[in-house]
Amino acid sequence: EEWASLRDVKVQTLIGGASVKRQIENLKLKPEVVVGTPGRMLELANQRKLKLHTVKTVVLDEADYLLQPEHMDNLREFIKKMPGQRQMAFYSATDSENLREVSRWFNTQPAIIDTADASTDQTEHGYVLADNRKRAEVLRRLGNVKGMQALVFVNSVQELDYLAEKMQFENVKVRMLHSDYGTSQRKDALEAFKKGEAVFLLTTDVSTRGIDIPDLPYVINYDLPLSQEVYQHRSGRTGRMGKEGRVLSLVNERGIRDLRKLGPRPSETTEWFIFKGQLVDERPETVPDAPQPKMKEKVKKEKGVKQDTKRTSLPEAPKKAKKKNRTRSQKNKGARRPKTEE
Repeated sequence: EEWASLRDVKVQTLIGGASVKRQIENLKLKPEVVVGTPGRMLELANQRKLKLHTVKTVVLDEADYLLQPEHMDNLREFIKKMPGQRQMAFYSATDSENLREVSRWFNTQPAIIDTADASTDQTEHGYVLADNRKRAEVLRRLGNVKGMQALVFVNSVQELDYLAEKMQFENVKVRMLHSDYGTSQRKDALEAFKKGEAVFLLTTDVSTRGIDIPDLPYVINYDLPLSQEVYQHRSGRTGRMGKEGRVLSLVNERGIRDLRKLGPRPSETTEWFIFKGQLVDERPETVPDAPQPKMKEKVKKEKGVKQDTKRTSLPEAPKKAKKKNRTRSQKNKGARRPKTEE
């Protein structure tokens, strides 16, 4: 909308979760550019509310995701409604097998242009060592690091809700963003985070694509992603357009090996430590333990040698001999065998 306004070009968004009636009314204004999700656009095209016979260009952003098998049928059905002579453009941050087979699905032979330049990547990748049960405490301490503001990725909605409650109890300002939220809730959470009203934006992988937070300093993997592709998309939320950024993963000893398989430069994965409200890349010197008072050594008693205990005590009273109340006949003198007659 910002760019199109310079040329008096009308733009409209068509996404799920928004009012269909309002979208249909806006389509009557005949926008030149429509940006939307395939599901909602196909729905309106089937209702003949979205006219596709004059389309000249179709752009597939996040093409590696849209070309996955679960989306392919709807996508192909949608594109079939367009003229045979149209321009197609596919954009993706990661390569995939589906991208290489574009000609098979859409009868077109694309020119592949790679704009990735490793020399402009200023993103650091590292980890903070933490046991699984102590990750929430480590995250709380990270929230107190000066200049901290991070997108925190969690693998499940249930874990995210628990973590949010934990951070709020510890007075760490957080917002949440996940698939159960509606469009307005997501927008409010994102805007509050961009304004600096929260230290952490807790989210699932719903935020790995398409979210642009200018100058975001940190991305934190509370849970490690399940694939290298997801790790790359998570990392892409920071260090954008050649700016500096840092990706931190909370892992235990076992998780370090998995992390190095996911990162782009395994040999450059740095361990970070939290020390006095700062992140440092060298293990802080530990304060030596205070000297413990020496315990009195026990002296072994030797036979025939009396020990000097150096303490005054009353002399022990002589022990009284135990009285034997048994009669002479009750004493056990041993069993005697009766004499047998020879």
